[in-house]
Amino acid sequence: MNEEEAASTNEAYERAVQLAQRGKYTEAKAIIGPLLEKGAQNAELYRIYGQILAEEGDRAGAMNHLIDALKWDPRLTDALIMMGNLYAEGAQDLATAQVFYDKVMELEPENYLALNNIGGVLAKSGQLEQGMAFFQKALEVKPDFPNALYGIALANYKAGSYLESFAYCTQAMKAAHSWLV
Repeated sequence: MNEEEAASTNEAYERAVQLAQRGKYTEAKAIIGPLLEKGAQNAELYRIYGQILAEEGDRAGAMNHLIDALKWDPRLTDALIMMGNLYAEGAQDLATAQVFYDKVMELEPENYLALNNIGGVLAKSGQLEQGMAFFQKALEVKPDFPNALYGIALANYKAGSYLESFAYCTQAMKAAHSWLV
């Protein structure tokens, strides 16, 4: 790929990301689709297209594009996290989800999103203490991360620790508000 083509692809990617962030998935796909059809070798293009498909509810299409992203860049942690999420939530396959999350932890041990997701997978599978440990690790990396606070609140609720649950839920709501502002 020549420099001009690479610059054009990067500009298209930036436009598509901006559209996707605003929920304009059809417009974003209209930009990325032709690039993929032309044989783009950009892992991020495949990842964002996969993320859009996941948002639209096309789990199989999302996974196919994320696999393509990982073919181009097997170290693309955003794609690995999304694959883990799709296996954990859509397929109810926690063991396979954990494989993807473990790879992220190998590549980026301080990735608070992966730490949080691993905590969620463990908590969903009934391993509440282990899940809470990962939520705490996520908070060590990213203090006041609302999702980790909520995860701890939910795990405490499931464990019957209602006052702890309420306290963490309150912290999660405050933290979520500060993330939105």
